[in-house]
Amino acid sequence: MDQKSSQNGKADFAKREEPAAAKVRSGTQQAAIYGLSLLATRGMSIVMLPYITHTLSPTDYGSIELLQGFADAVTVIFGFGLVEAMFRYAGRFGADRNDLPAAAYGAILALALPCAALLQLSAPLVVKLLGPTIPLDAVRFILGTASLDGLIALSLGWIRFENKSGLYLGLVAGRSVVQVAGIVAALEFGFGITGIMAAGFIASSLLAAVLMVVHYRTVGIRFDAAIAAKLVRYGAPIVLAGLAGFVLNTFDRLLLVPAVPVTAIAEYALALKLSFLLTLLFQPLTLWWQPRRISILSEFGGVERSGAVACLGFSYLCVVAVGLAVAGPSLIRLATPSAYHGAIVLVPWLLLAKAMMLASDLVDVGSYYAEDGRRPMAINLVAAGVALALYILLIPLFGIGGAIAATVIAYAVRLAAFTRVSLKRVKLPLPWGRLAAMAALSVTAAVVIPHDGSILVGIALGSAASFGIAVAAYLLGLLAPAEPRSLPIGLPERAA
Repeated sequence: MDQKSSQNGKADFAKREEPAAAKVRSGTQQAAIYGLSLLATRGMSIVMLPYITHTLSPTDYGSIELLQGFADAVTVIFGFGLVEAMFRYAGRFGADRNDLPAAAYGAILALALPCAALLQLSAPLVVKLLGPTIPLDAVRFILGTASLDGLIALSLGWIRFENKSGLYLGLVAGRSVVQVAGIVAALEFGFGITGIMAAGFIASSLLAAVLMVVHYRTVGIRFDAAIAAKLVRYGAPIVLAGLAGFVLNTFDRLLLVPAVPVTAIAEYALALKLSFLLTLLFQPLTLWWQPRRISILSEFGGVERSGAVACLGFSYLCVVAVGLAVAGPSLIRLATPSAYHGAIVLVPWLLLAKAMMLASDLVDVGSYYAEDGRRPMAINLVAAGVALALYILLIPLFGIGGAIAATVIAYAVRLAAFTRVSLKRVKLPLPWGRLAAMAALSVTAAVVIPHDGSILVGIALGSAASFGIAVAAYLLGLLAPAEPRSLPIGLPERAA
């Protein structure tokens, strides 16, 4: 770049300095509302844990987790990668900005309907796969819920892109209220696993119907073969990447079925649920940042801003992970009967795996910064291949311990690959030495601070550890705002 262009870019930025500050405040508000949304949705599964674990046997709880694990794979497929494709092309497709979300919804509707019918026909095969503890009706209900997830995710994704976080909060909170009420009613009236699955299906059906009306009235619904083909071409590799994520996150539970008792799977599922708290507390940042992380590169100083968000996100990730590692055992003792307390020893290792997974989201913009989704697909497939090979090797020998070891190694490979590939394409200015010091300090704190005290002591130690890591992040300069210097980066297009 020449000096004149750089000076002009800086001058333009100076003129926009006040609006940029307003954007930061708006982003903080959006992230806070998304945080409430997560508490109202996924957080409810944590809040409901004491009631469910005291109501269901470990065998029934393990069966529910097996059902949910299978449904996760279906959900990935039924998304068809169209949400990510819509984010990739948002604002850049056609004269009418509503063309893209309208056509995306039409495409996913056309794909989802026949696939939903096929799923119901395959329900008896799913029962044979998961074992005799799973009722057929429960399988049908959760497959129906999974069939709706793609439609729901696409409409909610556009609402997020439009920064309508208040509407997003109202919609997802409404679904949670309906689902929680249904679960309580089902368990109180003795409907067990099938009742829980039915409650989820009813809540998702109502949300899908409301979202269809909202989508139709705001952007419309249309069937456009040309736009659909472009979206599917980008999204198809994302589906494969998502299935690789299923292998990394869930497939081990299906492989554990013949290797360990269902009660052991219940303990493992409970430890996974606590490690999911890390995702839950981290996602307000990603829900706000991910839809705009590519487009922000086309703004002046976008690279520096992306690097600053990565440092801030990593610091926050360490703060939460250390707090959960120290306080997690106390939370399990507080929330569940003693039959589930075998999960305590599993929590730190699962938090480590989850932290590496989330850290990848902070540096992977370069891998998505392309005309298609082949790079993230390839990275996730490699990581899934590592996990699958290690699952097959280690689970028969070591059971749940082998599954956890395989997951940790696979996520380490995934993080290294995303970092290397992404930073070759978009060189984020990251202070590697200080980030490494932060990671080492966090691991040390999680290992050294005792975890076996009373419930109140454990929670107090976890809070103190989190505060100490936050202070360390500040002293290391990882929370400093970015100084914009780079000119905008143009988005790549496929050659004609």
